[in-house]
Amino acid sequence: MIRTGRIGMDELSREVNRLLPPHRSLMSRENRRLLVKPETAREVRQLVRIAYETSIPIVPTGLDSGALVVDRLHMELDLSRLNRILEHNETSSFVTVQAGVLMSDLRDWLHSKKMVLGVNARGREGLQLWEFLQRPESGGYGPAMGGRIDQVAGLSAVLPTGEKFSSHPGPRRLSGPDLLPILLTSAGRLAILTKATLRVYPAPVRVERLSFIGS
Repeated sequence: MIRTGRIGMDELSREVNRLLPPHRSLMSRENRRLLVKPETAREVRQLVRIAYETSIPIVPTGLDSGALVVDRLHMELDLSRLNRILEHNETSSFVTVQAGVLMSDLRDWLHSKKMVLGVNARGREGLQLWEFLQRPESGGYGPAMGGRIDQVAGLSAVLPTGEKFSSHPGPRRLSGPDLLPILLTSAGRLAILTKATLRVYPAPVRVERLSFIGS
């Protein structure tokens, strides 16, 4: 049973070690940080629930984690083990991907299927999917396929209370308020992404690049 209210490093570590094996949690007393590496969405929910019930901040860690400063005991959530491509629906041109998949790996996998994303991840291939989707500057795009958020047909995420949020592919105008833009621009503050269903397109046969020079 988790005791509510703030706890210390040792007690937090014990709570987490009931859930994860020791090699998937790393304590840093100097930084007052416990790095955790879940492998499933269920483990993410349980870790967020521990953080919620003990008033411990929990933040996803990625390429920009060095810029994040938390001045008290906290958990950092490494999603790199959620790195599977779960499903490719060729009929509806959707692919469902876990949040820790690298954009370079997703690009290469789609290339093998002669498919592409609707946004260009050039220069962002080292990001995990959740980072790419939740960074406002990610991805160039054109008018035909829309922007970064337009590529997300559905997602699964964990809310700050540890509850699961799911949005499934379908006409958004028929499903009530569209929460995807809010969650996807929250940088992990309102939800932690665990998987996303993305729209994919046939790879172009030929690409031509044009440039214009003003007089």
